[in-house]
Amino acid sequence: MGMSSYDELEDRVLTMVDAGNWEDAYEMVLEGDSNGNADSTALLAQFYQYGLGVPKDMQRAIELYGKAIGFGQSKAATLLGDLYLKGDEMLPANISKAVTYYQKGADLGDSEAMGYLGNCYIYGEGVPENPDLAFEWTQRAAKSGSVLGIYNLAVCFDDGIGTPKDPFQAVYWYKNSLNITPDDDFIMYRLGCCLADPYEVYGIIPTQDMLKEAYDWICKAVEKGNVKAHIIIAWFYEFGKVVRQDFDTAHKYMKIAADNGDEFAEELLGRYRKNIYGNYYIPQ
Repeated sequence: MGMSSYDELEDRVLTMVDAGNWEDAYEMVLEGDSNGNADSTALLAQFYQYGLGVPKDMQRAIELYGKAIGFGQSKAATLLGDLYLKGDEMLPANISKAVTYYQKGADLGDSEAMGYLGNCYIYGEGVPENPDLAFEWTQRAAKSGSVLGIYNLAVCFDDGIGTPKDPFQAVYWYKNSLNITPDDDFIMYRLGCCLADPYEVYGIIPTQDMLKEAYDWICKAVEKGNVKAHIIIAWFYEFGKVVRQDFDTAHKYMKIAADNGDEFAEELLGRYRKNIYGNYYIPQ
């Protein structure tokens, strides 16, 4: 997918700004705005929002964003939504207004706005939780390339938000998300859970290949310090999945999770007993 006209203009502006040519960059977008170029108007708004070479003026920024939105500029709606979501020393945060502008941006086709809108419906931020709308906008965002949308679509399939639980679809979208954020240990942990189904929440019977892949992902998550992944690797050793059954090793990992404040791990740890040889076991 090629760059949009907005992205191309933004790159030109940032290159000029990075080179110290503030005035030339400002004059370029100012002229574009005067000529009715909506992309220029959206970028001009950012000069005033951040005080880039001009005095910071939030009201002027909001007016310019509104003007660009009126021309159908989707990114302006998303940027204005971001502004209201986070707030500023000169502008209080207003989550309801943020959602309003994310909706405008989404309706105009901006993938980031779709992702934020889906996120708001998932967690009830600025709007009531709505699983159906959460899934609809998240799916559209993911298919449009939104980073947040790709991650949240995996969550929707994982947790059954607006759609039946589907660990295979969750795995597909988690892997897409991990391609973007390759060091995310939580995604590695969830991949392991979706493939092995240790808590039996998906009603699947994992194949040996699925279990091996799950174990690999859990090991990577453990190496990165993910606390909950320690519970799952303990499960592998407790039941002898992929690895040889070893209650001592299972106890070791479970204790690490418990020692790091995981209450569920602490509860599970209470099942372990020692035999006369000093080895751990779990009474049947």
